[in-house]
Amino acid sequence: MTTLQLNAELLRELSMIAEDEGMLKKVLTFVKSLAPAKKADVVASAKNHIKRFLYHQISGNGVAAHRSQRMRLKVTHVLKHC
Repeated sequence: MTTLQLNAELLRELSMIAEDEGMLKKVLTFVKSLAPAKKADVVASAKNHIKRFLYHQISGNGVAAHRSQRMRLKVTHVLKHC
């Protein structure tokens, strides 16, 4: 299904409970709970991308092994605290 089709189906389903305030509150609470999960996925994906990029930059340019290991540890430490 496309996003447009999914939006249309969602609105059709919501119209069935449009008069029930309690049900709408439950739906709204659930929908709001999805946003942080999406954000967490995006952040995790970005961190993995940055780690891969930095790893290839460090290991691909002839930097001494001990220096690159130290740099990887620093990068990992910084990303854990983002």
